[in-house]
Amino acid sequence: MKWNSWRKLGDTTRLNMEIPFSNARFMASHNSALNDKNSSMPSLVEQLDVGIRLLELDFYSADFKNYNDFRIGHKKPADYVVTGNGNPESHFLSDWLSVIDSWTTENLNHTPITIVLDIKDAIIGTSHGTRELGNLETLVEIICNSIKEHKIFSPIDLNGEDWPTVSDLLGRIIIVISGSLRSRELYRCDRGFNVSICTLPDHSFVEVHQSSRDNVWFWTGRYEDGEAKFIHHQVYGEGTVPVVSANSHGDVVVAHENAKQLYYRIGKLYEINSKPYPHKNIIWSCISTDYDPGISPAIAINDMGFVVEVHKSQNNEGIWVRLGTLQEDRIDWCGKSSRIGYGLIPSVKFPNLFENYVEILYHTDEGDMLHSGTISTEGGQISIEWSGPKLVFGKIDFTVEGNIIDENGNIIDNITVDRTNSPYGLHSLYWKTYSKSGAVRYPQNVFVDVQPKNTSLIREAELSNDLWFFSCNASDIEFAKYWDQQGKITRMWKFNLEEESSLLSYTPSTDWNDEEFTPNFPATDYPISEDYIDYCRNTQMRYE
Repeated sequence: MKWNSWRKLGDTTRLNMEIPFSNARFMASHNSALNDKNSSMPSLVEQLDVGIRLLELDFYSADFKNYNDFRIGHKKPADYVVTGNGNPESHFLSDWLSVIDSWTTENLNHTPITIVLDIKDAIIGTSHGTRELGNLETLVEIICNSIKEHKIFSPIDLNGEDWPTVSDLLGRIIIVISGSLRSRELYRCDRGFNVSICTLPDHSFVEVHQSSRDNVWFWTGRYEDGEAKFIHHQVYGEGTVPVVSANSHGDVVVAHENAKQLYYRIGKLYEINSKPYPHKNIIWSCISTDYDPGISPAIAINDMGFVVEVHKSQNNEGIWVRLGTLQEDRIDWCGKSSRIGYGLIPSVKFPNLFENYVEILYHTDEGDMLHSGTISTEGGQISIEWSGPKLVFGKIDFTVEGNIIDENGNIIDNITVDRTNSPYGLHSLYWKTYSKSGAVRYPQNVFVDVQPKNTSLIREAELSNDLWFFSCNASDIEFAKYWDQQGKITRMWKFNLEEESSLLSYTPSTDWNDEEFTPNFPATDYPISEDYIDYCRNTQMRYE
């Protein structure tokens, strides 16, 4: 058994700096930016000066489009927020994070500071379907623009290992997102089905999938050293069964169903030099445009701008194909669709983006049927000269989605995305390459809080080792005890002393012994009261 004592800032005589961060105990505040009738909250600077090392900021996304920022507040934006006198004059989250960043610059080698960001309204779904509307991607960008990146210690830095010591984390800031359960779940792993993915020669990729509410979403990302890194996430629009194709010029075409009618949309990939990762987004140059009745679409585009689409009839097993050319804001179709056979689950590919040779495959009762052809422009007429069909027996490698190609044209890896093999729950998306695998999600730059009744996150925590922060009301001591015994980091809010408030949820004992439990962060509503400071300074708190 080892022991530690609370102390004010600057008093390092009794602090063991060589213990893992996950074993240390720190002073903490609850609702750190708020004043209400039951408390008098000092400024962030005052709290940090006295030794508080966990701050909690509640924030809202309401009207993000108008402010280009999230806003601090409790029951609503700006509600009960204490401005001035060491706090920002505004309610913008970026300003509050910048105050903490400035304090750390002026107080080098401080013990690590944990910031809990409590999402009061969900920042997911189509109402937050783009960066401009304030989504999870935007939240991380604001964090990284407000706090110098070298100060942030993230799950990427931890990399599945045990926590470094307190001394190793001097001067660092740890961000934890709390609040909206759905936002936390989708930060950990995206959900969907009917997935399609295409890769480009520079090893960037575009993935599309259908959500449970029949909307289409897309990701852009890049492949590096056997890993698929999903970076940018955005809503595409209404639809089902989406498919995507792209060429080396960055032209993107998506086809999808909607009520047995087929639609396409075209766009262009472009670079965004944003924090924490530069990435690609898509400028869509047209709205979704209907082109045929049918279901089960597949589509392919090559570097010459030819587009080949294939689908099944909505009425029978007829397989239909259509040829077109890509224009700036549309596809010019070369005549109507023509039936090439009968079957199910059609697919199409250009084996080489630099050539006009195309292949179509679909399933029949007899086996897989393969059509191959070459696009001809002879006589000014654009058409496909077919050399099939050919019945293919046994296994055939028709993979084109997700292939990673080297400079010599060789397939060196492949990215697949599947929901059936995911350990993150129903409809969760999971990527795999030849050597690695992981959840389809944003780069994990911030930690995720787990609370009682968070069934999916608790299940995930029991299966993996990369969820670290567990929080509860001070009355839920058994929850905190359990996860402390698992070696996790625990926070208990409303950890108030009896004499400080008549609205108590839990009164900690003032006579601790080695059998009693202490959370890593006992978060009080009265962080600089003499009672709390004396209690923290004089009470020995244990860590394993």
